[in-house]
Amino acid sequence: SAMSELPHVFSLSFKNPGEAFHSLLERSDTITGPILCGVVLLLSFFAGMTVARGVVSIFFSAVSSLTGVSLAGSASSMNQGINYVAGRIAPSVGGVTVLCQLISMLVPVLVSGIYLLGICKVPFSWPVIFGLISIPSIPSAVAALAGMLLSLLSPWLTIVCVLCGMAFSYLQLGALLQYVTGRSEQQLFLPKTACILLSLLLTLLLHLLIGGGLMGNVMNYMIQLLSNV
Repeated sequence: SAMSELPHVFSLSFKNPGEAFHSLLERSDTITGPILCGVVLLLSFFAGMTVARGVVSIFFSAVSSLTGVSLAGSASSMNQGINYVAGRIAPSVGGVTVLCQLISMLVPVLVSGIYLLGICKVPFSWPVIFGLISIPSIPSAVAALAGMLLSLLSPWLTIVCVLCGMAFSYLQLGALLQYVTGRSEQQLFLPKTACILLSLLLTLLLHLLIGGGLMGNVMNYMIQLLSNV
C-alpha cells in the first residue's frame, strides 16, 4: 500500500506539500517516509559516483594547465587515466555524498522539531517526523537525477541542481511548518525564516566540517593515484 502511494505523494509534494503531508498523517504512515528517504540516499550515492568522473577530469585539466606538463601522450590515454582514477574514488565520493545528504535531511527536521515541540507544543508523532524528513527531501531526488545527467556535460551544472533542490526543499519545509502549526503566513514569517536560516547554517557548517574533511581524504587518495598514473 505504501509503495502504491509513492507516485501520488511524490507528485503531490510539488503541487501542494501540505496536502501530501496530510495524506501521510491521515494514514498514520510511518513507511512511506523511510522509503522516500532510502530512495533519495540511493540516488545521491549514484549521483556522487557519476560526478566523480567530471571532478577527476577537471582536476587533470587543472594540473596540466598549472604545471604545463601533459599527463598523457594522447586523448585516449588521458581518458583511460581519468576512468581509472574515477573508478577508484567513485564509491568514496558516493559515500560522502550520501552522508552530506543525510545531514541535509536531518538537520532541518531537528531545528523544526525543536520549534514545533518546544515552542508550539505540538505533540510528538512519528508520522509528523517522517513527513518533515521525506517530503522536503523529494526535490533532492529530482536534483540527483538531473545532476547525474548534467554531470555528463559539466560537474558545475550538478552543483546548480543541488542548490536548486535545496532551495525548493526549504520552501516545502516552510509550507509544512505552516500546515502543522495552523498559523498564518504573517504569524509564521519570523519563526519560519529563523528555522530555515538556522537549518541552512548548521547544514553548511556540518558539510564543511564532516563532508569537507572526508573529501579532503578522497582528494589525497586521488593525488596518490594520479602519481601512479
